[in-house]
Amino acid sequence: MTVRSGPGESGNSKSILSLIADWIIRRSNLQITLALFICALIVRLFVAFLLGIKAPLSSDEPEFYEPAMRMIQGQGYSQLWPDGILRLSAYRVPGTALFIALGLRFFGKHIESARIMAVIFGSFAAPLMYLFARRVASCRESLAAGVACMLYPTWIYLSEAVLSEPYFIPLLLLSFLLTARADYLHALWNSLAAGLAWGVAALVRPHGAAMALLVTMYMFWRSGWQRAILFMFGFTLLIAPWIIRNQGIFGFPFLATEGGETFLGSNNPYVVRDPALHGMWLAPSKIPEYWSIIEFHYNDAERCQIQNHIAWTFLKNNPRVILPLAFYKVRRWLTPISVTGGAVRLMILASYGMLLILLMVGSLQRIYYRSVELDLVLMWSLLMTALTIIYWGNLTRGRLLVEMVWLPWGSIAAFHAFRRLYAGLNSTRNG
Repeated sequence: MTVRSGPGESGNSKSILSLIADWIIRRSNLQITLALFICALIVRLFVAFLLGIKAPLSSDEPEFYEPAMRMIQGQGYSQLWPDGILRLSAYRVPGTALFIALGLRFFGKHIESARIMAVIFGSFAAPLMYLFARRVASCRESLAAGVACMLYPTWIYLSEAVLSEPYFIPLLLLSFLLTARADYLHALWNSLAAGLAWGVAALVRPHGAAMALLVTMYMFWRSGWQRAILFMFGFTLLIAPWIIRNQGIFGFPFLATEGGETFLGSNNPYVVRDPALHGMWLAPSKIPEYWSIIEFHYNDAERCQIQNHIAWTFLKNNPRVILPLAFYKVRRWLTPISVTGGAVRLMILASYGMLLILLMVGSLQRIYYRSVELDLVLMWSLLMTALTIIYWGNLTRGRLLVEMVWLPWGSIAAFHAFRRLYAGLNSTRNG
């Protein structure tokens, strides 16, 4: 673990902010993490009430809220199909709906309960960010990363939504933290705990399963087969019941079937021909020729297989579009210039744009050191890039999963730049 300390300051030159910072960093990790959680919770509750905690569901929110409501009504993880029949579903992994159902049970069966649950769970990201950053950065840099996580505009906005992000981002940070601890600590149960964490994350978003496979190989390479097997055992222990359930109902062991719809929606002639759709996704249900094929297939697995087959057939028959499609997706995913203008564009530029600049400066100045934590973040970033090339990046929502895990290194770069500027000003003043 590499930790950097800040520059020394004489007592007379300390500002009020420096005194406050010194007082904070003398607190215990428990006090700092608790303070970060409480502050994050207050900020998110304020924004949730400001945006309308009783606001109607929009975008993908019904796809998480309605299954949660059915679960607490004893109807299982199910979906109401266009023919009016309720059928068991595996379109999405069930983790988000389970968390929402817990909120509905605890706070009441209404939309605001789902938003409050998202706010509470999402608030854990700030203290987890601090603990993760503390492994590679000084206390001040780590605290800055935690505060940045707390105040990150797009994360604040999404952390009150009835979506998977409020649950997945804290679980992602927890999984990174436990995986790094498992590498440094000798007790084998740490590997089991890391596997369990990735299992929960995979049940919220399938991305966690792909990352768990990479982590297994990484553990085998660094720590040997025992830790890798324990890690995979913990991971499998969590996801096995869901996979066995899908095997029994649909005749195929899978995590979710949404991939077929996404794969076809982002790999078809319509997104190739229309420049406005480059790097975007078009729902197959909005394309008459596709909808006529899949409309009456009410089995999630069958519909997924059909959509995958249509997309693969298109790509095989048009190999020249594969590279342009990949380029369009990555470009659209990574650009700091949002299609939405006004305040939204400014907020994304001020957060994601600044983070990009800091990371670039830090890389060029070679201030980053190799660590398990950095390896994990690089692996995750490459995985998300590969999934974007194959499927779709989901724009700001999808990119946020990568932005957040780089905040510790953005904080390190910011403090490094500040120290150089401070030293330069002192040198100029003394000269």
